[in-house]
Amino acid sequence: MIFFTGAPWINLFFKESTVYRIRSLYRTDGPTKYSPDMIRMTVSGFERLLRNCGARHEFVTYRTVKDLPLVGRIPFLREFFVNQVDAVLVPAD
Repeated sequence: MIFFTGAPWINLFFKESTVYRIRSLYRTDGPTKYSPDMIRMTVSGFERLLRNCGARHEFVTYRTVKDLPLVGRIPFLREFFVNQVDAVLVPAD
């Protein structure tokens, strides 16, 4: 939802139907509901998946609300301000 709001946690402040109604003004690719794990994934949960998936990660980048890179490095705060994680995984040798 970063393309129409930089605000974190919009799923906590607005109903799902409201979020997707606004989203439809910007995208026409069809989703109308959150994916089952979308609103439950945390940064620490994602990192746990990375550690346990059996793949090697070449890089991981944390993107934060308002591009605040320092916030993305503080474990407690990043849970609230990271809105995207980009990762490249390769099969373990």
